[in-house]
Amino acid sequence: KAAAAPDLRKASLQALGEQLRQELAPVLAWQADSSDPDMMVRRRQYNDTEYLFAVNDKRTYGDYVGHHRLVMEKGLPHQATLSIRRPGASVYDLLDSRAVAVRATATGVEWEASLGPGEGRVYMVTPRPVADVRLAVAQRRPADRAVAARASVVDPDGNPLAAVVPVRVDILDPAGAPAEFSGYYGARDGALDLRLDLASNDAPGTWTVRIRELASGRTAEGTFEYRP
Repeated sequence: KAAAAPDLRKASLQALGEQLRQELAPVLAWQADSSDPDMMVRRRQYNDTEYLFAVNDKRTYGDYVGHHRLVMEKGLPHQATLSIRRPGASVYDLLDSRAVAVRATATGVEWEASLGPGEGRVYMVTPRPVADVRLAVAQRRPADRAVAARASVVDPDGNPLAAVVPVRVDILDPAGAPAEFSGYYGARDGALDLRLDLASNDAPGTWTVRIRELASGRTAEGTFEYRP
């Protein structure tokens, strides 16, 4: 007996999944959901912040091997409504560094997601919105080669978010060139402590520390003087 075509197998599996979902509905409520099974979602949590991963699995037969009807190798753009059981939550697209427009539902919030072929997204869902990013650069003593800096991602009350917030750190020397310790970090519990160890042959002058949190895209900047 010949195996069913991939599109038929996929439709059959999705139908079985929906049947199982309905059978479990009386005892299990999905914390996160998608309106379409081709937009797959997975949820992770840190403290009271949730992270929703969405992947577009919408596919069809392509021009490479699709004519054999054995593989659906061509991805398609797709749109779905994503939702999470978190009333009043703020949602951020961590790839675009922007707040997402959400609608209130009976159990939480929902929003529209449009993804390209094979594309994925990560959304950060917080009970409190991101209000600001703050940066404090400690004054360096002449004998020290290490400089301490602390970045904080805070809510409207000025409290650090109970989340791991991705941030981009840029350390710029006096000529504006990127220096060591530049890169991507995670601000755990809304805070990131940096220790910048400078060398005796590093350029003297005014150095810049620039922070960009990747939830809402807010930035902060500080400077320090270095005289080896």
